[in-house]
Amino acid sequence: MVNTLTISFLDVDTVLEPGEVLTFGRQAQICLDEGDDPYLHREAGLFIWFREMWWRENTERKIDLTVVRYNALADPQVIELQPGQESEPLTSLKGVVRLTSGPRDYEIEYVQREVPAPPRTSEQPVDGTVTEDFGVVALGENQRLLLAALAEPFLMNPGKEVTMPTNKAVMQRLDWTLTTYNRRLDGLCLRFAQRGVKGLVGTGTSKAQHRRKNLVDHVIRKRMITSDDLIDLPSSAT
Repeated sequence: MVNTLTISFLDVDTVLEPGEVLTFGRQAQICLDEGDDPYLHREAGLFIWFREMWWRENTERKIDLTVVRYNALADPQVIELQPGQESEPLTSLKGVVRLTSGPRDYEIEYVQREVPAPPRTSEQPVDGTVTEDFGVVALGENQRLLLAALAEPFLMNPGKEVTMPTNKAVMQRLDWTLTTYNRRLDGLCLRFAQRGVKGLVGTGTSKAQHRRKNLVDHVIRKRMITSDDLIDLPSSAT
C-alpha cells in the first residue's frame, strides 16, 4: 500500500505520493500568507519523501517549527525544529506543524496512511549506536535544481575535463536573484558540512576554496544527483 501524506491548511487538502515534495511559506506551494507578512520567508519549510518515509524540514533562517505528534496510546509529543534545514521524520499517523512569524501563528495538519518503520540506516553497530549514510541529506525542489545546474557539465561529460558553470550563468538559468542564489548555496554547503563533507565551509576568517566543485563531486559520487535530474532544468540561455 502506498503511504500517501495528506497536508491540510485552511481546510484545503493536498495529497502527496512517495517521491513528491511540498513546500510551505509566503510564496511556496502552500501559501501561508498572501504576502503581507514581512517576517515569513518565501519558503519556511517542506515535507519530503526520503529513505522510504515522510520527513518535515525547517528551511527558515530565524523561525523555529513546532511539531506536535499525536499517538493513540500516548500523550502528544512536542518537538522543536531549529532554523537552518533541521529535519525530523514523521513517525506518527497524524500531527501538526506550527510556526510563529512576528505576531502571526500558522498551523498545518498532516495525516499519513500508515505509521512507518524507524528510519533505515546503513549499519546498526553492536554497541547500539546508529551509523547514518555519510553525507546524505534530503533535498527540496530548489536545492535539487541548484545541484543539477552545477553538476550538468560533469553528468553530460563523464570522465572528461569540463568547466564549472559560473554563478551568474546558474542564477540566470534558474531565474534567481544573487541573494537567493547565495542563500541557497550557503545553506546546501552548511547542511552537507554538518553531515561531515569537507571543503564546503571555511573555518574562522578563511573561506572554503572550490566549494562548488567539492559539492558537485560529492552529490555525484553518492548518486544524489544523476542525469535524470537534468530533465527538470530550464533551458540554458543562448
